[in-house]
Amino acid sequence: MGEIIDQVILDTDCLIQLEKGDLSIINQLPETGRLFITSITVFEFALGNLFDSEKNRLDSYIVIPFNKEDGFLAAKILKELKKQGEEIEFRDVMIGAICITHDIPIKTNNEKHFKRLEKYGLRLV
Repeated sequence: MGEIIDQVILDTDCLIQLEKGDLSIINQLPETGRLFITSITVFEFALGNLFDSEKNRLDSYIVIPFNKEDGFLAAKILKELKKQGEEIEFRDVMIGAICITHDIPIKTNNEKHFKRLEKYGLRLV
């Protein structure tokens, strides 16, 4: 048995994988009680080809909204990453900030970018 984590936020790529019917992502997770997505992930998903105008399609996920604290943290991180020449997509920084402020780890297939946020407190699953 692996580590038990009560909560995990799914990055957009993992949500898409699940919504396409690929449940292998579940097997990659530690035992978890709840799966979350962020409001940024809802936005990214709705932009994609899988979205079929059914607003209740994502009702089985708990959505964490992007708030003021997340905004300040995301801006700080993005400014620092730019200075260091390590800038990543701003939406990934926003998702990372939500994970950090809520102290919930993230499952992503885009570890290359999100690893840059570990020094700010992001935990990867």
